Amino acid sequence: MSNLNITVPINLKRSFSLKDIYVDKLYQDVHRCKAQILRHNHNVVKKTNYYCHKILSIMTNNKQIIKYDFLIAQNYRQQMQQHKQFPLIVLLPPLSAQGLKNTLIVKYLASRYAKMGYSILIAKSDTQWGGYEECHFNKFTNFFIRNTTYTRLALRHIINHYPVDPEKISATGISFGAIRLSYLLAAEDKIKSSTLVMGGGNLPQILANSRQPDVVRCRKKHMKNDGYSFLEDYEKAVSMNNHLDPLDVAPLIGKDRVKMVITHKDTYVPTRNQIELWQKLGRPEKISLEGGHYYGAYWFFKDGLQLEET
Repeated sequence: MSNLNITVPINLKRSFSLKDIYVDKLYQDVHRCKAQILRHNHNVVKKTNYYCHKILSIMTNNKQIIKYDFLIAQNYRQQMQQHKQFPLIVLLPPLSAQGLKNTLIVKYLASRYAKMGYSILIAKSDTQWGGYEECHFNKFTNFFIRNTTYTRLALRHIINHYPVDPEKISATGISFGAIRLSYLLAAEDKIKSSTLVMGGGNLPQILANSRQPDVVRCRKKHMKNDGYSFLEDYEKAVSMNNHLDPLDVAPLIGKDRVKMVITHKDTYVPTRNQIELWQKLGRPEKISLEGGHYYGAYWFFKDGLQLEET
């Protein structure tokens, strides 16, 4: 195991290239966000006929450690010998993928792409939803910017240490992962193409109306503890604390870099919010599914993201 001890100070105004939206509107009092590559496991955690599984660990500014899974396609060494570069996919899982069962499903998806010659970085969230504090709406802006910083750090570290084809870096986000991906795309121009699967905009409306179990559980806790009796009051409170929405950053992405998958009977990320984000992105290419959230996830894991073998 190699301890790289790379400290990367992130000055939002210089590094985020999100114009003034991240700075002037939000973080006048925030000077630095520090993150550190704590460990890059050069030893293989798991090896199959199709990929090598490695771990990239990031230490955050509050000493929390986030572990990113990195699956390297087995034809990687052959590509190196032929002086070729490999394509990379950044995969941002759904909210429910924090549990073991769903994490295994996501890794199954990643391993499927590894069989086709793609290496995959699985960028999980640094926050476990469920408690009152860690998922409180007044921390969402900080959460999205923080996670964008960590994912960018991991991505650039991989680019610097492996022969990644700079023209074949793509990203896919599913549900909550698609919402996270919208922030990442606005900040990171190294990602050339992307797929937002059931992502949405207007977070106050999503959080007030979503029927996703984790969101419902947190919403009930917040309404009880903060004294909100009606959803309208809760949505208004979220709106007052929602300083940066996917709808704000969408115009910075460019519709040629993104494709959307929209489910038209969705109650987890309501369909109207998916369409609202699609419109703000400039109406990019989209796939419409006549089903709900689970159908969209099933479709994606079964048939979505058609890739050619490398």
